[in-house]
Amino acid sequence: MVITYENRELITTYLHCHDSYFDSISADIEHHALSVTLTKSWAGNIRKIQFTDVICCSITGFDPWGKGDGDRILAWQILTQEEAEAAFDGLIRHTDHEYSVNLSLLVCSEFLLCSGDRFRIACKSACVDLWEQEG
Repeated sequence: MVITYENRELITTYLHCHDSYFDSISADIEHHALSVTLTKSWAGNIRKIQFTDVICCSITGFDPWGKGDGDRILAWQILTQEEAEAAFDGLIRHTDHEYSVNLSLLVCSEFLLCSGDRFRIACKSACVDLWEQEG
């Protein structure tokens, strides 16, 4: 399933990632892509998400391999225009206070972890696999 600006609401209405964990995160700098693999270890399921044309991302206090349930994903949610501007302000704003990219045309989302940490991504699209059985 491909998520774009036009259908970004599918992230919150259909693509639930609650109680899953980050298995791996990798960046392809040359192609402006991020790959994320999530697992629901108790159910034996995996989900792969490929973020394409990544404009920017930010991570706050991120320790996905930490102890306890703090590294569990609470929600994958859409950022409003105001939340996206606040989250990516230092990464995309020029010194003349104008933005170098138009965030209103991007998929701006965040993974909120139980610890309160946030993994935010602004991209043109995301390709999401449905949950599959490991093995």
